[in-house]
Amino acid sequence: GAVLAEEVEILGRLGTLRIPDPYGPARPLRVFLRRPWRDRPADRWLDLPVEPVDPWQAVVEAFAGAVRSGAVPEPGLDDAAAALATVLAIYRSARRSRFERVERPVLPRALR
Repeated sequence: GAVLAEEVEILGRLGTLRIPDPYGPARPLRVFLRRPWRDRPADRWLDLPVEPVDPWQAVVEAFAGAVRSGAVPEPGLDDAAAALATVLAIYRSARRSRFERVERPVLPRALR
């Protein structure tokens, strides 16, 4: 299979961002800027180091803290609905071979 090949690529008007798999080995965040930004040059790939983090530990600790304090957990239902809408748009895009807009879903009032 593909080794160290899983990543998310986000294309934008001002550049491209490649985000490595947060559950895999630590790798740098890669960015391609179409124009300079701060001290970063344009028109070449830049590796930005990121501090390694255990994503599972962060999620469990945040959820446990919300339960203990009685707060609404983050990420919450709105975030889950948005993530699902994004994944469904990715599948539609792959199936139709075209850009698909991600529409942020509106949760019923009882779930907000």
